[in-house]
Amino acid sequence: MMTFLNLKYLLLIVVVLSFISCGFIQPGIGYTIKNNGDESISNIKLYTSEKLEIVTVDDLSSKGQKIGFLSMKKNGSDGDYIIEFTRENGVVVKTNGGYYTNGRSLDQEVLIRIENDTVFMKFTGMKLY
Repeated sequence: MMTFLNLKYLLLIVVVLSFISCGFIQPGIGYTIKNNGDESISNIKLYTSEKLEIVTVDDLSSKGQKIGFLSMKKNGSDGDYIIEFTRENGVVVKTNGGYYTNGRSLDQEVLIRIENDTVFMKFTGMKLY
């Protein structure tokens, strides 16, 4: 026998599933770009290998960070994520990592940590849709 509390949970589940199925949750991945290097970086671009949406950041100072969302609503195939930027000495760095399938991210967020000599990408929060 269903109690009032069980009916409330059932209603909540139906509402959440309706939002998901109707596309109210935008496909994509949240990102945090942290510049742990000693110098600022510029011309920062974050995109997928399909290169349909590009997040651009003009510059990021040493120890600075940028938080945002990379939309993937136009993506339709499998691929990876790419960060590209220019160091103060003019060297262009391009690093790829992670994986998405059928145009949808498998993760909720990527933390991109830029050091003096390397770039780390950490993906967290598996999506359940």
